[in-house]
Amino acid sequence: LFGSPGRFCFTVKKERILDLFMGEQLYADKFVFIREIMQNAIDTSCYRKFWEEARGVESFKVPSIEIYDWVDECANHYVRINDYGMGMSKKIIENYFLKVGESYYRSDDFNVEKLKIENKRRQKISFQPISQFGIGFLSCFLVCDSIEIYTCYRPIENTSSDIIRLSI
Repeated sequence: LFGSPGRFCFTVKKERILDLFMGEQLYADKFVFIREIMQNAIDTSCYRKFWEEARGVESFKVPSIEIYDWVDECANHYVRINDYGMGMSKKIIENYFLKVGESYYRSDDFNVEKLKIENKRRQKISFQPISQFGIGFLSCFLVCDSIEIYTCYRPIENTSSDIIRLSI
């Protein structure tokens, strides 16, 4: 009835998928990147507060997220967003940030880290990130030609962390 079985598999046309993620089909407004980046900044800031409170710094207040924009003498428009959250390690950058569709906040790595933090106080402290799909950052390319990221990870263990600069 059905003929002989064959080997079939899904394939992905990378250029088309990236166009869907970064194009106007997904986002109606090209300035949605501000919302997406702000959600990332809010997540990492809330995570920092969660981390500091678990360390016993009950009165910790995360510094406000700062947004700046300006136009230079060549008419290039810039947007800068500063947050004071947890930052990203090289491992987080390589395994999550740079992988389309991978979200650190939905990973086993994050869940293990979150449990370690919760166990420091032996009580459940709530932290629920906004980020879900690992594609929001791509919305920056609706309007941006290049992106600079400076990050310094605050590790759970008391080890030092270097500043990492990404130029995309």
